[in-house]
Formats: sequence, C-alpha cells, structure tokens
Amino acid sequence: DDVSRLGLSYWLGVVGWASLLAVLPVVFLAEKIVVPDILPELKKAAEMWW
Repeated sequence: DDVSRLGLSYWLGVVGWASLLAVLPVVFLAEKIVVPDILPELKKAAEMWW
C-alpha cells in the first residue's frame, strides 16, 4: 500500500516512460510541420529516369 517502497529506480522508469510517451507525439507533429514532403520530387525524378 505504501508506494514509497517501490524504490527510486521504479519511479525513474515511470517518469522516463511517461516523458517518452509525452514527447514522441510532439516530435512527430513538429517533424511533419517542419520537414517538407519529398514524395512529389521523388516521383518526378523517377519519371525522368524511365
């Protein structure tokens, strides 16, 4: 019943996983906004090869 018995490494793991799950969607969305979509350029380049 006493959660303080779980130990420091347990709580560091919980905080690590929680921060990872919080940061990953933010990084994904920022990457989608910042990085341009290169698929049209790749398709155009592939059409020039054939």
